[in-house]
Amino acid sequence: MPQFTSRRHRRWWILGAIFIVAGIAAVPVAGVVHHMVGNAVGRTTVSTSADGNERTIYWRDYPGVAGVDPLEVLAGPTPEEGNETARTMVAEIKAALSAEFRQEWAPVDAQSRSPFHGPIENQYGGKSLLTNVNGPESQSTSVPQTWAEKQRAIAIIGDVTHRYGYGPR
Repeated sequence: MPQFTSRRHRRWWILGAIFIVAGIAAVPVAGVVHHMVGNAVGRTTVSTSADGNERTIYWRDYPGVAGVDPLEVLAGPTPEEGNETARTMVAEIKAALSAEFRQEWAPVDAQSRSPFHGPIENQYGGKSLLTNVNGPESQSTSVPQTWAEKQRAIAIIGDVTHRYGYGPR
């Protein structure tokens, strides 16, 4: 009879250990499931209009990224227009530096891959309309020699990029 009691105690210990391990494992599993469900829906806001109608705003559909006005994103250039503008800007920079320092330029390594990388995440669980675009690369065969010439080259680049909307506003 004592062996029967010992088996019963052992079973309870094993069953208790299984419940403890299952309880410990359930906490991170529940956290992962909660995170997955939250990301599937994304952030939402319930908005009530003046006439009392409620609507749910799904932020994963936000066209830009957090901190950027969506109207600015929607009014902005397409990635193709941005790439063409970048090519024009780089050509102006090269021309200005060539005129000032008689620089020559190494041939650009023609790569067949696309300059467009996107779309990017909108920071609300969805895709943004914004796209990363790698502009054209350029490399001169020489550089300005003195510190004053280097500062002048930086100023020339800054003048051109400022005309295109880059730099301090």
